[in-house]
Amino acid sequence: SLVISHIGVMGLSQGGWISHIVGDLYPTLDFIVDVVSSATTPYEQVRHEVKSDIRRSGVPESLAKGLAVVFTRRVIGKHPGWWKMNGSFDPLPLIVNSSTPLFKIFGADDERDNVPVELSMERLESLPRFGNEGFTVKVYENSGHAMIDAQTGWIRGDFLDDVSSWIQTAVKG
Repeated sequence: SLVISHIGVMGLSQGGWISHIVGDLYPTLDFIVDVVSSATTPYEQVRHEVKSDIRRSGVPESLAKGLAVVFTRRVIGKHPGWWKMNGSFDPLPLIVNSSTPLFKIFGADDERDNVPVELSMERLESLPRFGNEGFTVKVYENSGHAMIDAQTGWIRGDFLDDVSSWIQTAVKG
């Protein structure tokens, strides 16, 4: 018969936010792996994503910020109920108040796309937990939101190896 001795959660993208909610509800989890989710609120994340889309379309930086405000309002206006309930969610208090081992992962190139990696890192580095055992943050260079290896077109092998090794270490500790 199957015996399960360790249980954890892994959240990808917005699921990374959910992984912290689950960790708060079930503090006896053995680990949390949060892959490519912003360490900001959904409002901050979508504003970053919209601004990135505008800049990629060729709009100069000086105009992109103002246009991002307008177009972010349009995005939010499509689902106002969801945004009213969730837009201000901040994962940092859940991270601060958790003692569950956490592996937080970013793709560096996501800064130019979905996730404000630099702002997320600033926020994480300000936490008392940052750098402590059981709190690991890694930014993968040359990867975006999908953690794809540009040469193989498949998920990065080093990312998969790191997650596997980290979980094994987390559950032994």
